Amino acid sequence: EKYLGSGLIKGIGPSIAEKIVSIFGSDTFKILDSNPEKLLDIEGIGEKKAAGIHKAWLEQREMRGVMLFLQSYGIGTGYALRVFKYYGSSSVQVLQENPYRLAVDIFGIGFMTADKIASSMGFSKESPLRIRAGVLHTLNELTRDGHIFVPVEELTASASEILSVSSELIGKVIEDATLNQELIMEWYKDI
Repeated sequence: EKYLGSGLIKGIGPSIAEKIVSIFGSDTFKILDSNPEKLLDIEGIGEKKAAGIHKAWLEQREMRGVMLFLQSYGIGTGYALRVFKYYGSSSVQVLQENPYRLAVDIFGIGFMTADKIASSMGFSKESPLRIRAGVLHTLNELTRDGHIFVPVEELTASASEILSVSSELIGKVIEDATLNQELIMEWYKDI
């Protein structure tokens, strides 16, 4: 009902979505796919409107699967649209492989949201993907606080606190990120 009423399917608003789902229940999508003539059973839907809804439904097929997947993990329609526009038909695959990409690629979705989604998808608290995203998040937070340089010990301690994982795991991720040139490490001597 939430998906149908979102305005993505031309001809269906919140009130029509509510009527459709109240009549067809869990068969709603099956009806829209295969038996759109049953829409005529709903008050306020005539032949022309039923045909328009069915056409719009078919045009949104690819997006629909992505939207439903994302909404099942608590991503609202607005962000789900951004995700679909960014990743296209590979959205589900990309997010199943690394949901932390949301925090980097999609404006407005931060690390904490991506972390909740990843957790609900079964990603471990100690996943290298999570720790990497958390280290980058921590570094960004420190930068917002005005830091242009952060000692590795401070980054490790801050990330460890945010992520609730050992400093050893964070150190390994920082080392890998440095080797992959995702982080730049410079050594300074006291003068």
